[in-house]
Amino acid sequence: MAEDEYGKWDIVDAIDEGGQAHVYRVKDRTGGQPGLFALKRLRNGKRIDRFRNEVEAVAALKHANVMPLIDKSALHDPISKKDRRYLVMPLAEGGSLDDAARFKGDARRVIGVARQIASGLAAAHTHSPRIVHRDVKPGNVLFPKKDADDVWVSDFGICLIDDDRPRQTEDAERPGPAMFMAPELEGGGKLEVGPEADVYSLGKVIFFMLSGGVILPRERLDEPPYREVLDGHGLGRLKALLSQMIRRDPTVRIQTMAEVIEHLDSILAGMDGAGTHPEVDEASERLMKTETERDVRMAALSAANEAWDVAHANARRVLVETIEDQLRSVARDRNKPGGTTFQVRTASASGKQNFGRFAVGLTDSIELLWTRSDGDRRTWVLTIHVCWRSSFDKKGRVGFFAELDVREANGRLVDRCRGLVGRKQAAKGFALNPTEPTLFEQAPDAWLALDSDIRKTVTDLFIALLDAISQGPSVFVVAQLNAKSRRDRSNR
Repeated sequence: MAEDEYGKWDIVDAIDEGGQAHVYRVKDRTGGQPGLFALKRLRNGKRIDRFRNEVEAVAALKHANVMPLIDKSALHDPISKKDRRYLVMPLAEGGSLDDAARFKGDARRVIGVARQIASGLAAAHTHSPRIVHRDVKPGNVLFPKKDADDVWVSDFGICLIDDDRPRQTEDAERPGPAMFMAPELEGGGKLEVGPEADVYSLGKVIFFMLSGGVILPRERLDEPPYREVLDGHGLGRLKALLSQMIRRDPTVRIQTMAEVIEHLDSILAGMDGAGTHPEVDEASERLMKTETERDVRMAALSAANEAWDVAHANARRVLVETIEDQLRSVARDRNKPGGTTFQVRTASASGKQNFGRFAVGLTDSIELLWTRSDGDRRTWVLTIHVCWRSSFDKKGRVGFFAELDVREANGRLVDRCRGLVGRKQAAKGFALNPTEPTLFEQAPDAWLALDSDIRKTVTDLFIALLDAISQGPSVFVVAQLNAKSRRDRSNR
């Protein structure tokens, strides 16, 4: 290793080696800063902008509850093959909050740690420009000393710095940990979030501490076995606070860390018998009042969710049955005894599929299989996927898209013979699109009135299948070449 590879820092040993960065224990060879420190070195060059975000955020936030910055490499030099971008921080001798067993059931200690986290985040939220962490989780809460509850908030790598810089998170890329991040960030959703996104995550972290390491799924605070964590004596006000922080709708959450801190102070004062102070009593009264209001809203939300589930199930049923019926109808007209044959089959599906700027959840698939009897045993398959996607009108979207592939007699995919189906440019009908399909989607209750539109679209997709079959497997190569040509022209 070259002497100046990490400036004046010599590596002692490795602490952690991940996909995006390596963390090493280092010492200052000049003796100017005695002791050991942690050096975080960027490993993935594609994350250089995120790394700059982290360094700039930590350098700007000089706060007792934010991990301090000791040293850093140059941030804006051109990237080289042997790039060594790094930052140096103090060692967190007490580890991280991932080990939460010691806080189980100890509400005072939990509130003390939570207040420090909130204080560090409040400094970020009120900084100019505003910084939203977006990755608040136990692993990013560090303890400077062993056997002490002092706290640092760390790892601002995917923070949102609210200025004019371009956003570093792709639209379909999830910016944070699924179990702790705010729902509006799921699946690469709304990235322009405010402090309320960190409020949600902190609520989940508080529950994690109090339970001794149990992760609360979604917003299930009132469901067994999670509600038992907050059923103890004197925890009613803390439960009321968490119920206002851990809410799916960001507009009805607590909006600022200053308000969270106010409530935490009020709860702690009540535990210490200081609940007679007018400001403390006022905060407590306000908290309990909103708990009653919350119950009313939760009941309404539950009814709305149930209605959405019914509409979602009806939309899926309508789509699957209409698509299947239309495919059987057009296939029946084309089947020839002793010649080409079509077969329609359906299956349930699960998981998510990502396209360029969006991600969808899969629910059902309808396949149209075309085979011939002239010795060529390969099968052409048009698959229409029924799917759903969340949206901000609270109804969501249910829809479908199509893809085309060719399979051997044993069912294996023919090499490079697979593509999505999209609208033709400046023309009616469909053609292969190597990167992104045409997604037909509506609010769940809208599909009930669109029978003719569904059938017309399925017929057009069927015609696209016949057109592709007439061209043979080369149609997939042509689609790829056309896509490359379009990209080349756009880069000129």
